[in-house]
Amino acid sequence: KKWLSKNKIVGHVTIHPSIHQMMLNDKYQTLSTYGTRLQPMIVPPASWIDPKKGAYHALTVDIMRSKGCRPQQDALQMANLDMVYEGLDALGKVPWKINTNVLDVAQRCWEEGIVLGDLPQRQRLDVPEEPLKPDFVQGEDFKDEDGNVKEEFRE
Repeated sequence: KKWLSKNKIVGHVTIHPSIHQMMLNDKYQTLSTYGTRLQPMIVPPASWIDPKKGAYHALTVDIMRSKGCRPQQDALQMANLDMVYEGLDALGKVPWKINTNVLDVAQRCWEEGIVLGDLPQRQRLDVPEEPLKPDFVQGEDFKDEDGNVKEEFRE
């Protein structure tokens, strides 16, 4: 990393060698979907009140995927979606039920160290050390003699 100015850093991110080795050992199986949107919620979901407000308390989620299509988004804003909101709120109140047969298989795989689907490995990983802070590029060090940003610092 290099500081271009007081508020701008240019750099790159690398993966810690122990994490990389874990991924290689496990054939990248642990990288599958771990997003919070796919996990059970700890608190009940928020009621839907708007096409962009409902379900998650901290994440923004749209009531319908529109891929940025402005006419669809405008139609959702203008439509009466009260019945849709009620239906989604009712679905959000249905508790998760654990399939005990699947849980038994998952527990056996865990105990025997078998990598199965999205289950993480049982292997404990060392926590990497905190990285060093980058050196600040002083004053005009990132500019050439003409006052332009040097090639090495361009994005």
